[in-house]
Amino acid sequence: MDEITSTGRAIAAGVRAATVPVVAYAEEHSYPAPDWAEALIIAHRQPWAVVGVAMANANPSNKVSWASLYTDFGPWVEPVAPGLISQLPPHHTAYKRPVLMEYGPELNTLFGTEGILHRQLQAKGYELYLEPAAKTNHVNFTLLSSYIRAEFHGARMFAANRARTANWSILRRLWYIGRVPLLPFARLSRILHHISRSSRKRELLPCIVPALIMGLAADAFDQLTGYVLGLVMPRSKGLALNLTGITMLRNETESIKTPLPKLKRVTSKQRNRIKRPNGEKAS
Repeated sequence: MDEITSTGRAIAAGVRAATVPVVAYAEEHSYPAPDWAEALIIAHRQPWAVVGVAMANANPSNKVSWASLYTDFGPWVEPVAPGLISQLPPHHTAYKRPVLMEYGPELNTLFGTEGILHRQLQAKGYELYLEPAAKTNHVNFTLLSSYIRAEFHGARMFAANRARTANWSILRRLWYIGRVPLLPFARLSRILHHISRSSRKRELLPCIVPALIMGLAADAFDQLTGYVLGLVMPRSKGLALNLTGITMLRNETESIKTPLPKLKRVTSKQRNRIKRPNGEKAS
């Protein structure tokens, strides 16, 4: 491929180069469980276009790590129940490749903000499925400054891409801008619900609430910036911010000795059982 100017473009290039019927992108700072691949393949025997995984904390001894995990992946933090769902964890999903190929060049932008891709797929009538039997152990930020910085920049990219991809009018932008001050309160309420749902209320509350408030405030402020000004930066700068986040994670977690689990090899028999969207088996 040509020069990589965004993570979305890099992921889309991998999808186009793949020759298998199901593709998945796994972050380098997240460690899939041994039966992760097998569980995703079994789930993709069904007609779901996208299958997501359950999220576990790979560095659970740090409270900021929990704040970061619940801010970014709250609805999917284990334990979770299997079933159809309206959203799936970004960067932790497996897709039927022919469905993605329908988007052509637009896939470069959609993979930059994966939640937008999931909304578009549902608008086309495709279904999303959460499979907790597929689990990954995610390494999160442990420094408060890194967590806030990541939320700050991620929110701008989300808001700008959301407005640009859907070709929002000025009036719709203004309507969302008016809602931004309420976002930290709404998101905090949802996060507290997911902490309670996953039976960690006694362990995490109220100690992580101050970190959550700061992270959510940073997120809301830069969503406002994204809706008003767009990305106001070259794409290469957005890529640099993503790579900076990865570098910060590596620097923070050098002491974490989480071994990478051995993944089970996908057999040809399992691969042939995966069905394409039109019902034909993979060759």
